[in-house]
Amino acid sequence: MSRKNIFIVGFSGSGKTTVGAEVANLLQWKFIDIDQQIVNKTSKSIAEIFKLNKGEQYFREIEKATLKELIHFENQIISTGGGIILDEGNLRSMLDNGYVICLDADPNTILNRLNLQSLSSDNIVRPLLDSDDQLEKIIKLKNERDPIYKKSDYIIKTDGLTPREISNQIIDHWVKISS
Repeated sequence: MSRKNIFIVGFSGSGKTTVGAEVANLLQWKFIDIDQQIVNKTSKSIAEIFKLNKGEQYFREIEKATLKELIHFENQIISTGGGIILDEGNLRSMLDNGYVICLDADPNTILNRLNLQSLSSDNIVRPLLDSDDQLEKIIKLKNERDPIYKKSDYIIKTDGLTPREISNQIIDHWVKISS
């Protein structure tokens, strides 16, 4: 099995983009954020894509196509969208073409991180979390996705850890399985 890339999966707010950029920097590999690739390709924000007719379905199709393009290259840290694992083919492609790390966090930690992100200048909108009770929505979605996330090669609980600490764990485990 070829382990030529590291894929970082997990729920929104688990730290995929921040940690992915840190790991790429430490390994001196290319960093790719699939959501950003989709925004660049479509010239639309993720929220705008979700508002289109068949928005989530259309988004998932673009996400799958983007992943298929990326797996042909090596030495990449690829941060995925939180729902990419909903398509079993995507998960299989990632497992077949790299090391899949799942970043996990408690629902309250996720909510706090998402609230902090919403205050940033980027003002990232999470369409699937558009709800009056975000914590309830996070718990519901996490419970649905956790059995799939558990198919990852390695899971890291990110609560209370810095991006550097998480990055070091990823690199340590990647080195172990690559040798």
